[in-house]
Amino acid sequence: MRLHQRIGARLETGYGAQVGDISAELAMHFERGRDAQRAVQYLRQAGQRSMERSAYVEAVGLLTRGLEVLKTLPAAPERTQQELTLHIALGAALQITKGNAAPEVEHAYTQAHALCQQVGESPQLVTALFGLWRYYVTRSQLHTAQELGETLLRLAQRAHDPALSVIAHNALGLTQFCLGAMPAARLHLAAGIARYTPDQRHTPAFHVGQDPGVACRVYAARTLWLLGYPDQALAHIREALALAHELSHPYSLAWAWCMAAFFS
Repeated sequence: MRLHQRIGARLETGYGAQVGDISAELAMHFERGRDAQRAVQYLRQAGQRSMERSAYVEAVGLLTRGLEVLKTLPAAPERTQQELTLHIALGAALQITKGNAAPEVEHAYTQAHALCQQVGESPQLVTALFGLWRYYVTRSQLHTAQELGETLLRLAQRAHDPALSVIAHNALGLTQFCLGAMPAARLHLAAGIARYTPDQRHTPAFHVGQDPGVACRVYAARTLWLLGYPDQALAHIREALALAHELSHPYSLAWAWCMAAFFS
């Protein structure tokens, strides 16, 4: 036990600012050394690194292990915040590995939403709500999805946050599309496109699935096609593909190409 603690401490010191590069190895040493606090810290970092490499199955394993180790720590505000962060990250990885409508996805984001109520005002609330919206819209529980989209829009208006506005209009636009309300869908999607800038990719909620800027353009294209504007629809799908390439986000790019197949 002490040997693993010493090895972990030496690796931390030796790698310094690059310690994140060996986060999975450090997590293993600290877990075996029964330093749960640092084991959870590095399991979370390793999970996030795996997601950045699109190694989502690996990320699910690391983040799930982080939640298991976290249970050994005493209840405290810091533990609650760590649990919230792990559930948010796990929900994003599960959406890609299991699909938006998987029960595990609902559980992860429901837990995250409940934890947000405990920690008070938290920017992670938006990510939890957006993850739940994806779950419900994919399962065609559209009235629940609509309510979540409206909640996101109220939060965006209250915060005067353009990035959050993009997320909210994306959610409401796709929900209206699924409800068959094409004019309303068109308005929301156009509003999302108008408020989008590529640097918003750093916003935590943008890490959940497809980039909202790409999504707005894809569904605007489908909406315009159904409304009888094929030239505008094709222009939007080309913009979606160009943006996905620019972002170098594999999941968004693959999804954009799949959606572009509708116009072939």
